[in-house]
Amino acid sequence: MKPKPLPLILVFAFVLRLFVFVRSGGFFHSDEIFQSLEVAFFGAQGFGIIPFEFVYGMRSFFYPLLIQAIFTFTSFVSASFALFSTHFTHVLASMLIVCFTYLLVRSHASQREALSATFFVGVWWELLVYSSRTLSTPVMLIPLLGALGLSVRGPKSRFFAGILLGIAGMIRPPAFILAPVILLYVWRSKQDIRSFVFGLFLSLLFSGVLDWVIYGFPFVSTFRFFYYNILSNQSAQFGVAPFVFYVQKIALSWRFMLIPLLGVLVFTWEKQHRLVLASAFVWLVVFSFIPHKEYRFILPLTVLLLIMFGTGLSMLVKKNTHLVWCFAGFTLVSVLLLFSTNLAPKETFCQAQTFVGNQAAATGLILFDTWSETCGYVYTQKNIPLLFFPSLGDSIPRVREAKSPRELELAFLNATFNYAILSGEKSEPVINYENRTGFNTTRIAQDLLLKYGFKQVMQFGPARVFAR
Repeated sequence: MKPKPLPLILVFAFVLRLFVFVRSGGFFHSDEIFQSLEVAFFGAQGFGIIPFEFVYGMRSFFYPLLIQAIFTFTSFVSASFALFSTHFTHVLASMLIVCFTYLLVRSHASQREALSATFFVGVWWELLVYSSRTLSTPVMLIPLLGALGLSVRGPKSRFFAGILLGIAGMIRPPAFILAPVILLYVWRSKQDIRSFVFGLFLSLLFSGVLDWVIYGFPFVSTFRFFYYNILSNQSAQFGVAPFVFYVQKIALSWRFMLIPLLGVLVFTWEKQHRLVLASAFVWLVVFSFIPHKEYRFILPLTVLLLIMFGTGLSMLVKKNTHLVWCFAGFTLVSVLLLFSTNLAPKETFCQAQTFVGNQAAATGLILFDTWSETCGYVYTQKNIPLLFFPSLGDSIPRVREAKSPRELELAFLNATFNYAILSGEKSEPVINYENRTGFNTTRIAQDLLLKYGFKQVMQFGPARVFAR
């Protein structure tokens, strides 16, 4: 019996994600800890750091509550198993991106074209890298792509498409910018939009109730998110980039695959699905106009480009054997790009924090980095005071920071702080602090550790653990 190609593609995509999952660790961005895991850990254990986005109501608690549920059901084994379960659950959920791709393309294209697009989405290196990560953008991508895939089907499917779009918006509000695109497409297709609108309304109602219960006012997280990032442009304090930033980043990400991508799009754009084209265009233009830019914000655009590339290539390459060779070449390129990526940034720092948390004698921990560049209580897993140097200056509740070397030395005089971690790698906030003040944080740390009798007790790569 001849094997069916779709199950083979799904199995292959899952195996690749498992491989990346086993090799992954640490975190790429502080949001991976402090806008998901740490908030969930606080809810499950009662201690931790709540960042200003949740203190001032700029994020919905929907996504952290999902992680908190995983923590609650798995932490009885151990805190480490709860973390493992959380990341593995994300791997499983990321497979829905591959499945929704097939649903979306198959609604308007042939089986061959749908399989081609599904394969490219399944093996692309960036989606593999983010498959186990707890960043809101790749997680938002799951229901967002589901909303696109189901909106092109029958009324019942469009009802669930509306619900999924609302869920995507709760995870990350920019998902709502595709609501007008979907509504316009359904309307121009002379299909009933009421089921989609009703599903979206129910999700929005739930979002409002959730904000009302937690923050005391409905829809506050969505409003404050857009006010902070767009209306008041306060996100610009984290850096601004030119209008063409995302185009440059896409070119850098695709590298030598850029020419094939452009070639396929040029020759097939008239045959591409209008919903996919419109969604890609709107996402790129809207985010290009926002001054603060981070490449991860346009991950949905990457998936839409992969869909158009896979669909278009299947149109141009008529013979199946030739298409299979294209699959093999694309997989090779993706794997090479994958192996050029550090899949475990800051892993040693997290290992050092977990080590200290497992020490019965540990009563306080000094970390030589800003709080946003550490692994939080979710990796320390012990309710002891943490002191961070240098200070990030955010005035976050439950965050102890030394704003100067003098304040840091006062902490060394406090016997409670009997452990310290020196990362060995200077993060961007630390470099900025040194450039601004002229201090050498490493030399300050080494002098104080020696002066107050700290000795190295463990080392994880460049991260060193000291105790007294």
